[in-house]
Amino acid sequence: MVGPTPDILELLLPDAPPPVQDRARRITTFLRLLATDARSTSMVARGDEVVRASEELERETRARTAAAIVALLAHHLGAGLTADTFTWFGEPALRYQDAWDRLAGLRERLPRLAAVPGPGESPVGVARRLLRCGERSGMDSAELALWSARAERVEQGARGGEARFRALLQSGGASFAEGGARRAEAVTEVAACLLDRGAVRAARDWLAEHAPAAGREPRAAELRAARLASWCRLLLFEDGDDGAVSEVGPVPAALRELRDGRPEWVARLAGPAARCRSRPAAGPEVRERGDVGAAVFAVFAFHAGSVAVLLFDAAPGIRTEVGPWLERRDGSWSVSGEPEHRLVLTARTVRSLADDADSPPPRGSLAAGTRALALVPILDDDGEVAGWIHAEWEHALVPGAERLLDIARVWRRAVLDARTQASHDGPAARTGSTSGGFSHHEAERPGDERGPCARVIERLVAGLGLKTTHRRWFAYAFEDERLVRVAEGGEGLPWTGSRGPGGEARALSRARATGGTVTFEESDARLSIHANAASGLVVPLSVGGRPVGLFALESSRRRDFRPTDVERVARAAQQAGLAFRIAQFRTWYRERFGSDVTFDATCPHFGSFARRLLAAARTRTPVVLSGPAGAGKLVVARWLHFESDGRQAELRVERCGAAESVLARRASRPAPATILLDGLERLDATAQDRLLDLLDAASGRRAPRGPGEPGEPDGETPRILATTRRRLAELAETGALGIALARRLERLELFVPPLRDRRNDIPLLARFLARRIAAEEAVPVPLLTDDAQALLWRQAWPGNVRELENAVFKLVLHHAGEELDADAVVRALAPYGVLLARRLPSRHPPRADLVAALVTTRTRGGRPNKSRAAQYLGWDPDTLVARMKDAHLDEEGLDAPNGWGGAVPESEAPEVP
Repeated sequence: MVGPTPDILELLLPDAPPPVQDRARRITTFLRLLATDARSTSMVARGDEVVRASEELERETRARTAAAIVALLAHHLGAGLTADTFTWFGEPALRYQDAWDRLAGLRERLPRLAAVPGPGESPVGVARRLLRCGERSGMDSAELALWSARAERVEQGARGGEARFRALLQSGGASFAEGGARRAEAVTEVAACLLDRGAVRAARDWLAEHAPAAGREPRAAELRAARLASWCRLLLFEDGDDGAVSEVGPVPAALRELRDGRPEWVARLAGPAARCRSRPAAGPEVRERGDVGAAVFAVFAFHAGSVAVLLFDAAPGIRTEVGPWLERRDGSWSVSGEPEHRLVLTARTVRSLADDADSPPPRGSLAAGTRALALVPILDDDGEVAGWIHAEWEHALVPGAERLLDIARVWRRAVLDARTQASHDGPAARTGSTSGGFSHHEAERPGDERGPCARVIERLVAGLGLKTTHRRWFAYAFEDERLVRVAEGGEGLPWTGSRGPGGEARALSRARATGGTVTFEESDARLSIHANAASGLVVPLSVGGRPVGLFALESSRRRDFRPTDVERVARAAQQAGLAFRIAQFRTWYRERFGSDVTFDATCPHFGSFARRLLAAARTRTPVVLSGPAGAGKLVVARWLHFESDGRQAELRVERCGAAESVLARRASRPAPATILLDGLERLDATAQDRLLDLLDAASGRRAPRGPGEPGEPDGETPRILATTRRRLAELAETGALGIALARRLERLELFVPPLRDRRNDIPLLARFLARRIAAEEAVPVPLLTDDAQALLWRQAWPGNVRELENAVFKLVLHHAGEELDADAVVRALAPYGVLLARRLPSRHPPRADLVAALVTTRTRGGRPNKSRAAQYLGWDPDTLVARMKDAHLDEEGLDAPNGWGGAVPESEAPEVP
């Protein structure tokens, strides 16, 4: 901002206070009028001169009033800015007190001028009064509009200010149109707001498109725009020397701190610091990466060597990498040289910057494109690290130190609450981790639970490649009769206030009621979740035709979804239905039993098994789960109970060695929703008869026994589940089970296959078990290399999942946080007598082994990787090619042989209990 040229009296009386200067100006004007009167020869001439002099005095008075108001606006609104901002309103032409004194001196002629601020009056409140004063005194409307937008920038923040400045450029009149006198200032303000939000690329592109070229005598706004553009190119590591750029305005704190670590940037970041009285205002809105222009924004709680994820917001393109990254970073706080270790050790902010655009990202980064990394400590009352914020940027613009610490203070309460909860829950609270020992205690943030369900939906969104700039997505789970929001994301349709404007969301109830897709192409607050949504769709997440949740996508644009888009989203949601249901089961399982489980939802055979299980759960018919010991029958039984209507009631597990007394004493105990008879083959003849009577009574085939008789049902008859290590037909054939009881039970029998017949599950299970056990033991997760996973894959595991879990426990116990290859696994397990096969037999191998190796090692594109498949088999690639030829095995159309398909595999032999 350039002030008016000083008049002759200001030069002659430089130190005189404004009232003295104003009195001298009135005296000189009076003398000039007398001189004019003495020279004039006619009354007409004298009258004209008096009018002109009066008009000149009026113009001068208004100009001086406007100059004082503008100076005071710059003072007061500038006081509302922080040292970290790129926004700058120019240097005031008058000192603060001088400007107020000038207004006081002019109040005789303009009595409605603004008075000095009252006690506690905010800078924006004073600015609003000054703007009204400017309107009354006839200030230029374009200048008033510009300063009004600046007041909104201070009051509403960078987003609100940006919207207001853009609106001025679009409909602010001729002054803001192309070539207008005020256009350069508004363009520069938009760029400054973008930089304040961390949107460096957007600011660069905006300036390249809209900033006016500086003329021979450029104005201050044009020089400031050129400097902002230079800073954008520097922060993006773009080549090119901008030469000498005018040092117009202060340098934000973030850039001043940046130049301390990059001496080669000093020349382009030269300039004074901002003179600001306001501290950074983090505010409760800093809860997602977009608020600080980051690609990754995460919050962790740290307690007793355990790390809990409170929030993890990553750009859509890298969300699928979050899980593996968390696994790799587990325990990093204890590893020397890691940024987390330095943070915990010093309790100070750790910042890292890439050398240039082509150099590797800073150590500890999630994204390959990260150029800057910051870890900000969150301290407890003793000054020790209670947690931290992890943020990554794709440019070099990191908020200043004070700004980062204020953001951390916003999260302090949530971090301390999570620590308190963890200390109350004890070790059990840390079980169930699925991300490298990180347990998920979500902070109170509506709509973002960040649990297994949220991660399934994030993978769905990433797989669709959705552009979320103008869109927002939601995911809901069915819990009894309620719809519970479990995930939310996208940059479009931001909430304001605590949750912002909400629609009636009738599209959700319609989709749930019909099980079909609901769309709307125009704004309709009755259907939308967000009241400002202009179009949207809701699709069910289903398993076997049974809806288990809803996925909604809304846009701020009308007709934003073509029919092909709707079909693609609906198809992807249907494919994600099983994974979403498994995630719901895992959440319930962790809350109910304090540990975690996993299934491979991508396996087609397991999908068929899951659909049979869901169908069985909807009936009251007894279900028998047969399969070898350690295969996971108890987990499947709990899943059946979860899918039933009585999931909140008791699931009573009864060991059949004592089942005779259990069946006999039911009259004296409340009936649970479900009884699981474990080891059906151990029931003697008397207990089998009582069980058959109970089943007949439950089905209405006979009346219940009289009161007091053994086996009397008390109230509603419970659901019966049973497990056995052998098929019912085999038990009946050998006489271990009565034929009548076997026929009653074989109506619904599900086979849980041994691990050797579902080898493609083994790598997933091994990694999952390593994470879960490490969380339970509060130690870092060991990293199993691909050849280590291949070694575990080729074992027979006669003890099934339980035997694999025991082996992984030993690896975690003795090699926590280490990287283990195949040789290290062999050495670790040998002292316990666990001898591992280095290779599978290559002479006449089972066709199933060949197919399993090729399917397990498929590329992301679904193509077989023969080199890696050979590694899993323990062969060389030529041997694999030869055996494929012998087996007439084609690479195309491979389908993994998997015991989940239901048939009893040929490899299975009856096991002795």
